[in-house]
Amino acid sequence: MLPSKKYLINIGVAILLLLLQINTIYIEINGISPDFLVIFVVVIALIEGQFTALLTGFLVGILFDFLGNEITGTNALTLMLSGFVAGYFFVEEKSFQESIGIPRFLIALGISSIIRSVIYQVFHISPTDSKDIVYLLTSLLGSTIYTLSFGLILMLIAARKKE
Repeated sequence: MLPSKKYLINIGVAILLLLLQINTIYIEINGISPDFLVIFVVVIALIEGQFTALLTGFLVGILFDFLGNEITGTNALTLMLSGFVAGYFFVEEKSFQESIGIPRFLIALGISSIIRSVIYQVFHISPTDSKDIVYLLTSLLGSTIYTLSFGLILMLIAARKKE
């Protein structure tokens, strides 16, 4: 695949996922929604490597910050760090199927999702918030499990052998 075609596909997927992430209200469960952007960044990390994932996380995050009503820079920071961490799971010369269709993808996704959630909560909790630790843990674990469930679907699709 030509590099320019690959990048155009990645940009198209990123835009679609940004729009999907903005509209996750339709699939929320008790205010918890899956994080499609962290899934995208982890996929990029496992296919392209750490630096590309770091850059992708920053760019997708800053776009999401500008499109949403967020503190500017928090999504850019958290997605960039998620890409950096997921990049440690990168193995060169692996195809999409070999990178995403194995449990290592879910491990990288789980760790990245937890890191993103923890840092995101740090920026969005004020000292006067009445949210307790049970709420924060429920939110963190709920979001991670919900994101992992979509990651599992992607992993199973990628794991299917082509005949």
